[in-house]
Amino acid sequence: MPDWLAFSILDMTPYDRRGWLRLIESYQQDFSYLPWLSLLFSAILTIFIFRPRPNAPSFALVLLASSWLWCGWVFQMQYHANLNWAAPQFTWVFSAQAALLVLVTLVSKTLSWRFEVRKYQWPSLLILLTASLYPLIGLVEGRSFSQTEWIGLMPTPTTLATLGVVILLAGRVKWLLLPIPLLWGLVSAAFTWRLELFEPYILAVALMLCVLSYLAVGRQKA
Repeated sequence: MPDWLAFSILDMTPYDRRGWLRLIESYQQDFSYLPWLSLLFSAILTIFIFRPRPNAPSFALVLLASSWLWCGWVFQMQYHANLNWAAPQFTWVFSAQAALLVLVTLVSKTLSWRFEVRKYQWPSLLILLTASLYPLIGLVEGRSFSQTEWIGLMPTPTTLATLGVVILLAGRVKWLLLPIPLLWGLVSAAFTWRLELFEPYILAVALMLCVLSYLAVGRQKA
């Protein structure tokens, strides 16, 4: 059998649950201010959404772009790369998403939130709430505080926040910004399923909520 046919998720995760949690712990020790930055990130994002100014969606996308760059060039390249040979390639994927977020803010002059029918927005808001409370999920899972993952500074909660924000946008521009977060959600789910973490289930629910949001928009237009 050719070697490439023997490739599996085991090859993409040459470490166990303990190794992954130790990596996160080391990351937080090197950047002890991460929780405070994450809380500030969540607060600013909440203000952009619930007390929006004319350019609030653009500012939210730029904020998310900075987070994708941080997750790519700091976490993936400088930390995850020590455990996973594919992490440097992930850096470019994260950079591409950051570039798309910035490109949309520069090109689109009509960015706005889709709040005209609020009952259709609950999937997005639920995803955003999950992203903001992601550290608590880690604690429930049995991690120490230094092993928790924070929105804006770790890939999975940042991906969730991006999904929540993007499906809240009005217009078709959202479909340009969804593919990479959706694909990364699947990749992350595969990694963390191998490590026996809660994340695959959380990501599965988030992806289903994205589908529900899409169906709700279709029903609204019908």
